[in-house]
This record gives sequence, structure tokens and C-alpha cells, in this order.
Amino acid sequence: MTTELVKPIHAQAVAMPTVQMGASGDAVKTLQNALNSRGYKLLADGSFGQLTKNAVINFQSRNGLYQDGIVATKTWAALGYTGTTSTAAMPIVQIGARGDAVKTLQNALNARGYKLLADGSFGQLTKNAVINFQAKNGLYQDGIVAAKTWAALGYGSTSTGQVGARTQKIIDYVNSKVGTSYERGRCQAFVRESYEKAGIVATTNAVSAKIAADRWTKSTSQSNIPIGACVYFKGTEANSYLGHVGIYVGNGNIVHATDGKVLKQQLSYMTQHGFPFRSWGYQAGVQPN
Repeated sequence: MTTELVKPIHAQAVAMPTVQMGASGDAVKTLQNALNSRGYKLLADGSFGQLTKNAVINFQSRNGLYQDGIVATKTWAALGYTGTTSTAAMPIVQIGARGDAVKTLQNALNARGYKLLADGSFGQLTKNAVINFQAKNGLYQDGIVAAKTWAALGYGSTSTGQVGARTQKIIDYVNSKVGTSYERGRCQAFVRESYEKAGIVATTNAVSAKIAADRWTKSTSQSNIPIGACVYFKGTEANSYLGHVGIYVGNGNIVHATDGKVLKQQLSYMTQHGFPFRSWGYQAGVQPN
């Protein structure tokens, strides 16, 4: 096997495209070389196959990133490419549509555990998968893939949109902590600390996520969770008496302290890994403006 050796990568302000399973070209070759410089042993042929996907997922896991095998802004940044990810505007697609955009959709869903035939034809099975994905990510469940659903899949803007000043402070703070160490068993402390950065201080302390949820839950619906809200989980069987909590940052993602690290992960990932959704609310019962 021949690989192109590259020098240690320093941050480069280069806009890179989102790439995933099935992609090919120079961006994939750059990805493979960047991974090889970090100890992976890929054939840098510019073809994004299963071995490349496996390496990406391993790299994402080791760097506190959402492990979907899709290389978008944050994964490129962790590899040393800090420019804004260039993603072409994706068209609205729905049942009856055909073409490359539908195939991209099907591949993106398959990367998240769905089992669709990526044939570029938007049929009932694809619609069902889209509706399921939308439900898991707090999106309107119409089976139509427009801007918000594309964004949750990693395409297009992932900005938080128009939010109040205190909410933005919370989001900026938690995003700045992603990938850093945090004391185990302190998920509620992380949420409290994040709200305090925005000037929201609880007059009574909640020592666990479960107590916080008992006090401050606003809704048990997983649809339309507000950005900046606390998302409460029932927790695994082993720690159900404590529960778990993170902060919703948009596009189906939460930032939370878990296993000694702050991570950004999707709500669907939490459910699949033994943390059933319970409710959402606000720390200290105060909605950030």
C-alpha cells in the first residue's frame, strides 16, 4: 500500500466539503492522508469506502465528536482544517423525488443506522425513515427534507439562529467546552455552571438531573425543544435514580458532561445508548431570553 506522507498539520483556514460514505475525489484523498498522518493505515485513493468510514468513526470517538462517519465542519477542524465547511444548498426533497440529492439523503440516514437502498428514489420507506429521524431530532414530522432536516443531517447551516443574548451565552459556553475533561457524575453541575455564565442562578441546588427534572420540567414532548433548554433523560438502569441532563444546542444535538468529558451528541444517539428521553425544561425554572 502506498500513502502520501504529510507534514504535521497546523490549522488551515481552508473550506472543505462535507464528505461521507460513497464520496470520491480530492477532498476524500485529503481526508485519508490527514488520518494516515495520525496513525491510520488507509489507501489514499480518494474513494470513501467502509475502511475510511471506520477510521473516521474511530477518530471522532477519540476526539469527543458525534460518531456518524460523516466529515463535516467539526471533524475537519479536529483534523486541522478550520475553514467553514462548504456545503452546497440542498434542494427540498420528498416522496416521488429522484436523483443525487435523494441518494445523499439515503446515505446520510444509513450512516445513522437506517437500512435504506441508496438508489436515489424517494419512496415510502425513505419517507418513513425521514419521519422517524425528524421525530428523534425534535423536528416537524412531515417526511419532507428541507433546510432544518438537511441541517440535522449535517448539510447546510448549523447555526443556532436568532436567540436571545443569555441563550447565546449558554450555547457559546457549552460549545467551547466540547472535547474538554469534566468530572464524572457531574452532568447537572455542568448545566448549572452553563446557566450561571448567563447570569441564571438557582436559589435552591439540585444535586442530580432527576431532582432538576422533577422541579423544572416544562414539557415531556420531544418535538420543538427550544435552543438552550435542559434536556432530561431517565438514565440507564444502573443510575436511573440520578438521571442525566444536557443542553439542547439545535439541530437535534445536546452538549452534556458524561464519562469524564464534555460531548456534543444527537438525541437519537442518547436513546440508542440507554438514556431514554424524559422531558425538557430550564435550569432554576428560568427561560433564558
